Parts: sequence; C-alpha cells; structure tokens
Amino acid sequence: MDYFFIINILTAVILTAILLIKLPKISIKLGLIDHPNERKQHGEKVPLIGGVAMFIGFGFSLLMLDISLNPYRGMIAGAILLILVGVLDDMRELSSTLRFIAQIAAAIFMAEWGNVRLIDLGYISPEGNLVELNWWSSLLTIFATVGVINAMYMIDGMDGLASTVGITVAAAIAVLAGLTGNTHVALIAVVLAGALGGFLAHNLPPARIYLGDCGSMVIGLLLATLALRVTPQAGAPN
Repeated sequence: MDYFFIINILTAVILTAILLIKLPKISIKLGLIDHPNERKQHGEKVPLIGGVAMFIGFGFSLLMLDISLNPYRGMIAGAILLILVGVLDDMRELSSTLRFIAQIAAAIFMAEWGNVRLIDLGYISPEGNLVELNWWSSLLTIFATVGVINAMYMIDGMDGLASTVGITVAAAIAVLAGLTGNTHVALIAVVLAGALGGFLAHNLPPARIYLGDCGSMVIGLLLATLALRVTPQAGAPN
C-alpha cells in the first residue's frame, strides 16, 4: 500500500474543505458572489469561490506527487488562465466572446505547449484501416477540449451536479489509466477527484458555495487533458 499516495488524496480533500471554510468571507468582500433573482432557487448571496479552493487543493496535492510535472505544464498554464478569466467573469460578467477566446487559448496551451494531441481515431474506416488525423490533429484536439470545457460550464447549474460528474469522470479515467499503465495520469485523476470531493461537501443541496465559472471551466480542461493522456498516442508518461 502506497501510504504517501493516500496522503496526497486526503490532502486534496481536506485542504479544499478547509479553504472553503475560510475563503467565503474573502469572496463576499471581493464581490465574488452569486446574487439571488427570480430565475434562481437560492434566496441568499452565495460565494463563488469553490473553483478557486478546489484548484488550490488540487495544485498543492499535485506538487506533492513524486512525478515530473513538465509534461503537464500546458494543462497547468491553461488552468491558471481559466481561473483568472473565470474569476473576472464571476465578478464583472465578461462577454461570451472573451470567455470563448480564453477557452481556446487554454486548449492551445494544453495541446501545443503540453504536447497533448489526438493523433488518430482508431481503426474506424470501412476497410478497417487506421484513420490518422495528420495536420488535423491539433485542430481537432483544441475543438474537443473547448467542447468539454463548455460542457462542464453548461451543466454547472444544479447543486452538486458538476462536481459529481467531475468526480465520476476522474475516477473512470483513473481506473482506465491504471489498467493501461499510465500511472501518472491515474495519480493526477485521483487527486482531482479528491479535491472535487472536498468541494462537494459544501455544494450538496442546498449549496452553501458555488464553483463559479472558473471552477467549471477548469474541471473541463483538466478532465479533457487527462482523458487524452490516457490514450497511448497522446504520449503520456508512465
């Protein structure tokens, strides 16, 4: 049993949970809150700090892992960009165009700087031949990543939904990565699930804290990156 691995998971869970006890007051002072209106179920102001706390818990636990983070530099850079843009969006309601540009930029960081690309679609041709993407590889990878980011962004409208989906997908990626020998991906996916678990405790109905745009978009980017890293052609380190 790798006890240090268990410590990493518990660190992600506990640190995120503790931050969500301390950060809401700061969130309210900064105006990082979701105001009630006739279209929303909650009747009080709710802090939008869950995504920041989750990412800090995830990031700190990630640094504790005994692995090289160089292959994941694009993912980390893209996530930081989405955190910054997401926080500004939660505070000042940025235009959808600016948010979309930030998502594309984050996906480019992940694909190009992190060298994570979908190289082929498998043996899906009628003749049973391998369908290689060639120069379409980067474009399709970026398109798919932005799609996953927006999918998580869109489902973050019900208490506990986005974090539950994130935990489920991260756990599935961890299992698949473990079965295929991608141990580093499995470790990161489990740590992500742990950080989301620490947030979920505060987000179950009735939610006391929301992810915010930064949280939902970052979850989408992290899941997309890890899913691509599971595939052998993505060049994931073991």
